[in-house]
This record gives sequence, structure tokens and C-alpha cells, in this order.
Amino acid sequence: MQRKLLPTLLRITLLLALSLTVLPLTRTHAQSDPPPDYVLKAMANLSVVLGQEVTPQNSFYDWVERIYNDASLDCPAEGQAYTQQTIRGYDVDIQFPLDGPEYNYRVSADGLIVILCVNGRPDPRSVGITVPPGVSTPAVGTVNAPTTVKELSQAQWYAWVYQYGETEQLILLNPNGEQARIARPKLPNEIAEEGYSPQVTFSRDGRYMLIAARVQGGVEAIGLYSLATATFISVYQAGPGEEIHLGARYGAVVKSPYVFNPASSQYVVGFYTGFGLANAGWKMVVFDTATGNALYQLLYSPPAVTTLAGQLPSIAAPAGTFFPMTVYFGNDSIHFQLTPAGTEGGPTLDTLNWHPNANAVEVSAYNHTTQDVLPTNEAVLFPHENAAAPVLPANGPFTSFNSVAQTTSAGTEILLTDATKYHFDTKWASNGALAMFASSGEDFATTWNALAMSNRTITPLPNTILDVLGTPTGFLSVNADGVVSSHLTANPAAGTILWQPVQPQEVQLAWVTPPGSLFALTEITLPGNVGGAVVCPDTPPTRMAVGGRGQVAFTDGQPLRVRDTPNGAFLLEMPEGTQFIVIGGPDCTGGRYTWYQIQLTNGTIGWSAEGDLEGYFMEPIN
Repeated sequence: MQRKLLPTLLRITLLLALSLTVLPLTRTHAQSDPPPDYVLKAMANLSVVLGQEVTPQNSFYDWVERIYNDASLDCPAEGQAYTQQTIRGYDVDIQFPLDGPEYNYRVSADGLIVILCVNGRPDPRSVGITVPPGVSTPAVGTVNAPTTVKELSQAQWYAWVYQYGETEQLILLNPNGEQARIARPKLPNEIAEEGYSPQVTFSRDGRYMLIAARVQGGVEAIGLYSLATATFISVYQAGPGEEIHLGARYGAVVKSPYVFNPASSQYVVGFYTGFGLANAGWKMVVFDTATGNALYQLLYSPPAVTTLAGQLPSIAAPAGTFFPMTVYFGNDSIHFQLTPAGTEGGPTLDTLNWHPNANAVEVSAYNHTTQDVLPTNEAVLFPHENAAAPVLPANGPFTSFNSVAQTTSAGTEILLTDATKYHFDTKWASNGALAMFASSGEDFATTWNALAMSNRTITPLPNTILDVLGTPTGFLSVNADGVVSSHLTANPAAGTILWQPVQPQEVQLAWVTPPGSLFALTEITLPGNVGGAVVCPDTPPTRMAVGGRGQVAFTDGQPLRVRDTPNGAFLLEMPEGTQFIVIGGPDCTGGRYTWYQIQLTNGTIGWSAEGDLEGYFMEPIN
């Protein structure tokens, strides 16, 4: 027995010696050599997940290099398909605190993919990358106002109309007319800035809004808002000097729903820092809709992008001279254009097609300055210059388009050519049965037209129409007074009035259930009563709206009284310029004023009069 013990002890001694040699390569104590970047990325992500700072000094860590077969890094999301490819990365284990539990991370070698893996699946608290310097956090400082939940019935389609102006309202329509309205949700700590327009868009399934605006500190932020619950899921703050860009279309404020993927489970946002500023350049970030967490990031400078410089001159241009604009988010395929900053683009723009799961980038054919993508088959409708036909003289630096064309998997097809007109602003309608386009002669009087794809018949629309937006049964139109009409495919020139503002006002067709999508919003939470439904006699037209912000008007130093009820007991006086949030009303108690319930920044709640026939006591602010 003693003769067997010696070899056993020898083997143990040799194993211990070997382990002392190997351990520093696979497990490193927190106090030892500085960890590599991929370990630091995992620690930064874990810090966000736990809400505690994880550092090399307060944790143990080890790692091993691996070759993975796809972008899941052997930790796939349930139901997610991945393109097979070879990706070098690292399996990182972090023990935090020093005597605490162990966390397993998967990090790609380029640092673009960071996954906290639990039982073979990504941890929902931390899916994807950590994107500095922004911080994705739950919204805070929302108004504790009465809410109403309204059930929404099934309909062929739903649509949102955006009403410009001081009240900034959103009206939900279906073929039966108005179904609901809300004040445009404001980001926590949102501020107004002269000359600056917020950006708004909706998910394809109609359940969410994205709102980009300025917040305290002068930086931009983007909030993901749930229309079902009237709450922000997350608010992501951009870095100093960094601009947020949502998709192209549909107006100065309203942008494209195609920043969301077909399932509305992810959305993509472009960020841009101008030339000459610190960190100049662009990046694209994909976020998870359920949590608001960042999933993937594409910077302007990695090899996957820079290798395309020979084909796309904007790639080789100085950092910060082009900003990204999303055209279409398909299934693991994000098409975005690089738009020159401060100058007008030509008829086409350099366009990239990014595959986040495959970590690959290629040149995209969705490169037209004005175009519309049909989601059901990704056919592209765009103004076209037919070289075989005459053209009108170019209007300044812009190209003179004499035709309208579509590009499908079969190639480019010219749908019509009219050398006596300029053609621009193309849109699909009626699920692709109609091709809408605006045209004008040399007098620049614009007319919208509907082209039937079945027989190529062109129907000019009334020249009072300013804009159109397709529905599954035809399209909506809007005129200069804000009147919204519904048109059917078979008779596009005849419109039926669907909705109109109380007074003529500029409105924007913001969103219609996109082709191939189902309206998934079964109920909407209305944050308090939206103003405008009550008209008090002998008072000026109301300008306030529930959910909006206001301030005491500047009237020669006169303060505004706050009462406990409409026309009730006196509570306090507010000096000129005092800001508040409108949380209730309007109310006509007393017969002389329109009363609104307000909440001050210190939490005080009361009622104040909007004004009388001689002037306004309060005014809305953006």
C-alpha cells in the first residue's frame, strides 16, 4: 500500500505544480495584471445590471478564448434565428463580490456583442451591448394624474394624426373617425428650445412611441413610450453634442415606423456628432423594445464599414461630415443612408445594409433620396430620371425627375414617364395596389396622383391635398386646414371627411397600420382628460391641454392665483413665468373663466383660470 502512495502523491504534486502554472492564464485575481478590454466591457455591463460598480479591484475574473458559430456566442435568445458564421470571442466569468456569485459573459472580439448568459439564454436585464455615454433608465418625474383606459375595437386599420402648435396633440383614428386623443408625451426633464423640433414615431404594431427631444443639460434623449400603459419604458440620453436621428419621412416632427423591425420587438436609432467636435462620427444602435436595453452597435469606423470606402465615398470622408438616417429595418437587415451634414444630397445617397446578428455590413440598393418601401415584398417606389425621355429644366441643385419607377427582386421598372412634369415624394398605398406620387409643372403647383398598379391608370387628386398616407383600403389625405379624408382604392379622387380640427390648423398624417402588420394595441391609457372638449362661454379660445406644460403669462407683473377647486378657496399666488403641468380640466365653474387643474414643480396641485376676454393669464410652453 505504501508503494502505491508514492506515485499518487507524486501525481498530486505534479498536478498542483501544473495548476500553479496554468491558473494565471485562465483565472486572474482582482489585484493582478490589468484585465483586457473584453473583461472590462463585461464588468461595465454587469455594473449596469446590478446597480453596483464592478471593478478589477473588487471581483475575481477569468476568461477563455473561443470560436463561435454565430452571433449568439452560444447563448441564443429564444426564438431568434442566427446566420451561421465564424466569430472569435471570449467566455468571461466574473465573481462579484469576492465571496459572491459568479456571472458568465460572452463577448465578441470586437466588443460589439456583450451577453450576460444565464442557463444558456441572455439575461433579460442586460441583453447586448453597453453603449456609453448614454444611460438607459426608467422614466422618472411623470405626473401623477388621473388616467382613463379605453378599449379599442378591431378595425381594418388605425391611424395617428399629429396636430402641431402649442397643444401638440395626437389623435387616433380608424374608419369610424376619432377614437382617442392624447397630448404628445413629454420626456422627463424635457425642455423647449427655439428652433428645435422633437421627433416622434410609432412602432409597426401601434403599441409604442419613440420620442426624441432635448432635456435638462442641453443634450438630446430618446424615450420609448407604451401607449397601453401611458408610461416610458426607458429613456436613453445621448452624449454631449450628439444628435439623435430617427428614420426618414413623414414631416419635420413625425418620422418613419420602419425604424422598428417587422415584429416591433427591436428598433434602431442613429446618433451623430458633428465634424470638429469630440467623438465626431456616427453610430447605429439597436434597442430591445421590451426593456429599452441596447442590443447591437455599429460605429462609423470598424473594418466592416471602412472596407466599403472604395464603393461609398462618404465612408472615406472626415468623421462627422455625414449623419445616418434609417430607411428600413427588415429581418436582421437595417438599411440606412449617410446624409451629408449641412448640404443638399443628390438623387441618391450612400446607403449601408447592416446585419446585426451576422455582424456584417454591405452596400444597400435602398439609396434613393426620396423613396418608399413596401414591407410585404420590400419593393421600392421612387422618382426616376428616364434618360430616354426629355426632362424639364432642373430646379436649382435638384435633379429633374420625369418618371416614377419601382425596384423589386426582378429589377427596376419604370411605371410612368411624363416629360412635362416634375415628379417627387412617392408613397405606396392600398397595400401596394396604388403608387402615390406628387407632381408639378413649371409653375410648381403641386398635385398628388394615384397610379393603379393593376392597369397603370393615373388619377389626379384635388389640388387642395397637401399630403397622403396609405391605408390597407386606400389612403388618407390632409389639406391646409387640417381636414383628414379617407379615400378608397377603386375611386381615389373621392374623399370622405374622417376628422377635422375645431379650427383650421396644420396637422401631419403620422402613422397608419403598415402593410403586413397587425394593430396590436387593444387598449390605450389616456393620461387625464385632454383639453379642448369643453368650451366655456365668454372666455377666449382655450390653448391649454392636459398633459402639456404651461407657465404664468407675463402681464405687467401680475401674479396668477391658485385655488383648491375651480372658482374655490384661495391657496397661493404664482409670479410671472412660474411653470407647471396641466393635469385636469377644462372646467367652466363660475361662468367667467376656463379653469385648469395644474401641478407645480414642488408638487402643489390646484386650479387656475386660463384667462378672460381681455387676455390670457397662462400660456402653453413646449
